[in-house]
Amino acid sequence: MQFSDLIKSVLFSAFMISILSAFNIYSSLSPFGNKYWLIESSTIQPALDVNMDGKPDTDLLVIREVCEKDDADLFREDGIIITHRGKVLCDEYEEEEETGTWLYDAKTKKMTVKKDESRKSIEYTVKEANANRIVLITQYKSANNIHTITTTFKAR
Repeated sequence: MQFSDLIKSVLFSAFMISILSAFNIYSSLSPFGNKYWLIESSTIQPALDVNMDGKPDTDLLVIREVCEKDDADLFREDGIIITHRGKVLCDEYEEEEETGTWLYDAKTKKMTVKKDESRKSIEYTVKEANANRIVLITQYKSANNIHTITTTFKAR
């Protein structure tokens, strides 16, 4: 998996509907509700040069396009992710659309996200989930290290 694919998936945040039915895990166990979530922060430790400027970065939002900063994801009960593109559009024809799938296992607090623009799904550990905030943690293996990525969403 290329690093850019992982970062995009992390940022546009997090799932596979076929697995949802295979494992008999229902969204009624999901703490995410039927609401839209904006990325508030996304950090990586240890730091990694993600924007290729020669300096290690801890803030992953430095690679996010300005027009994507107000995008929000809805984790529907049927396992589909709907992305609302916000007021600042990257393309004049952008609209709300299905952008991936998601799965949550309440027993293990694991969340799997498969965004359409990524080749692979990403498994997160749900560190915190309440009516106003979600904190997801995942690992990324670079050539020299294993990095922890923490992404915080806030309810819109």
